[in-house]
This record gives sequence, C-alpha cells and structure tokens, in this order.
Amino acid sequence: MSDVTTFSSPVETSSKGETGKISTVSFRGGGFAPIPVQGVGIAVFVVLIALAEIGTRSGFISNLTLPRPSAVLDTFVQLWQTGLLWKHLLPSLQRLFVGAFMGISVGIAVGVLIGLFSYVRAGLVPLVAALFPIPKIALLPLFVIWFGWSIVRKIVLPGAFPAILSGLRVSISIAIILLVAAEMLGAQYGVGSYILEAGSLYDLEKLFAGVTILSVMGLLVNFVIGQVEKRFLSWRG
Repeated sequence: MSDVTTFSSPVETSSKGETGKISTVSFRGGGFAPIPVQGVGIAVFVVLIALAEIGTRSGFISNLTLPRPSAVLDTFVQLWQTGLLWKHLLPSLQRLFVGAFMGISVGIAVGVLIGLFSYVRAGLVPLVAALFPIPKIALLPLFVIWFGWSIVRKIVLPGAFPAILSGLRVSISIAIILLVAAEMLGAQYGVGSYILEAGSLYDLEKLFAGVTILSVMGLLVNFVIGQVEKRFLSWRG
C-alpha cells in the first residue's frame, strides 16, 4: 500500500460538476495596525508634570533631586524678561543651522554620486577627498548635463528624498548633542554653556530650564521635518 495521503480539494463541486462559490474571509491582521489616538502624549506630559509638582510640594520628592515644575516655569519667565533666553538660544540655533546646512549639502551631493555610480561606492574615500574642496552645489549643473534635468528632478532626488529626511532626523538629534558638548567646552553664550553654568552652581531650576529648551528644540526640528515629508513626499501615498 502506498503511504501517500491524499487531500480533498478545498473547492466544493456540485452534483452537476459545477464548482461552488468560494466564500472570502476578511483579513484579521488589522488588530496589529496602529490606531492614531489624539491627545494621549500631551496627557502623559501633563500627568508627569502634575505628579512632579505634587511630589516636590509635599516633600515626597526632595527639591535637591528634582525642582518644582512651577519653579522651572518661573525661571523661564525670568529668562524671557531679562533677555538671557535669546542671548543663549540664538547663538545655539545659528551654530546648529549653519552646521546642518553644511552637512546636508555635502551629504546629498555624495549620496547622489553613490546612488548614480557603482564605482563611486568602491572608491568612496579617495573620491570624497578629491571632491571635498569643490562647492557641492556646483555639481548640480554637471548632473543636468549628464542626465538631463528631468531625470535628476523626477527620479534621482525624489527617490533619495525619503532616505535624506530619515537620515536628517538622526543627524539633527546628534548635532544638538554635539552642539551642547561643544558649547560646554568653549562657548561664552549658548544653551550648552548655560546648562554648564547652572550645573556648576547646582541651580536645578536653571539646569532643567536649559534641558527643556533642548527638548523643545528637538521637538520643533522633528515637527519641521515631518511637515517637509508631508509636503514633498505626498506621492508615496
């Protein structure tokens, strides 16, 4: 006897030899899809701030460990009124945007070259060393001559734009960290130097105010990049 087991066909047939209708089963993987919920993130922040305020006022949390959020808010008001907020924030923003612009310009030019030419990937290090002194914006007319503006504008740049924006999110976050470290080392004004001064004086209100400024900077940068994605990457659907 044969050990081969036969299975019946899932398609039922009628007595007249006609195939029956196959009923469709609805996809049940929708439960794993993220459901957008508005306001939850803000509610979490409000609850945490309220708990910190209650804990510090009741003495459950020592003021030497965590300052009262209301005291940090008062510090923000003082920074605004005295003009120290912009005195420290504007130099940091200037350094951040200038450095980001330079890095983005170099990164996009090198990335386009890597995407267009396979041999560039093999010889990336010597090629970058040779092209580094050249203004990268000057390479765009060369791409237009080689491939035509329509190819560069409609294929190369749109195809690379999602990767550019994804890398930009990570790069800007790292840039903020390095900016603070650099300002702590040698800057007279800046958010990093403000945080260093507050830490050396053990002024927790000023210290947390500076950290909050950095957090708001990161949130604003992510918001701007998100708006750029919605504006220029709407073709992805």
